[in-house]
Amino acid sequence: MHKLFFRTFAALALSLLATIGQTGAAKAPSAPITFSQTRVVFNEGAKSASIDVTNKSETPYMLATSVRLVSVDRQTTRNDRAFSAVPPVRLLMPGETLTVRIVKTGLASREGAGDDVSRAEDGNAVVESARLIRFKMVPAQEKNAHQKPVVRAVITTTLKLFYRPTMLVNDTGVREAAEALDAYCIVDDDGLAHLLVANPSGYWLTFGRFEWDGIAVPNDVRRQMVSPHEERLYEASEGCPKRVSFSLIDEYGFATETRTLNIARRADAVHAQRKDALGRGRKD
Repeated sequence: MHKLFFRTFAALALSLLATIGQTGAAKAPSAPITFSQTRVVFNEGAKSASIDVTNKSETPYMLATSVRLVSVDRQTTRNDRAFSAVPPVRLLMPGETLTVRIVKTGLASREGAGDDVSRAEDGNAVVESARLIRFKMVPAQEKNAHQKPVVRAVITTTLKLFYRPTMLVNDTGVREAAEALDAYCIVDDDGLAHLLVANPSGYWLTFGRFEWDGIAVPNDVRRQMVSPHEERLYEASEGCPKRVSFSLIDEYGFATETRTLNIARRADAVHAQRKDALGRGRKD
């Protein structure tokens, strides 16, 4: 019975935290813990970056904060030695707001890998790196009249942390990246269509809105970040879409303006680009 209650309560708590908005400051009136923002940008050269955590409940919560590295397959995380949270553990009283600072430790995230400047896989382009800030919240132990054990649910939520090299420090970087984002349709040897989204920027991109021909892409697909200088494929089971509409979540958690792209097959697009380049050459 206790296990069932624990699972139900934990699921409810996590669902409440999941309602934190992706635009503007993080707000969830019914959630016990709220955050001042949905992502943190740490600019190279800064001493720290910070986020405010507020306990809106009537119960004290033990808050543990850590910075996590995401695995290559983006399925698992581990502690990051290069960054730490201050304070790492703190009792958050009802109504209290705590400023959590993210600081650099001076250590490398992994052996032989520095973090002052991140580079794309080709080793040339400077890109920002992405991490997660993990918050674990445990309500304080309460005694009941019969002194029976009280189930305490551990609530866990994560927010994105971006470390931005000096060359990329720009308050409108994601908005500019949205204007440069491109998309094509390609068909593989088996005749299956895929939408290819090309991110030529040095920023990690998260879709706020993502639609193909007026149909919204499932949330689990939409929330997958597109890494810097990456071409990401999305299966288009209904065939090549004609139009794609999207917005991105910027540095402050707000949505960029919606863009709509007409989709061409990759080969057609490459041919059109070459033709346009030749035309410019003749004109010049």
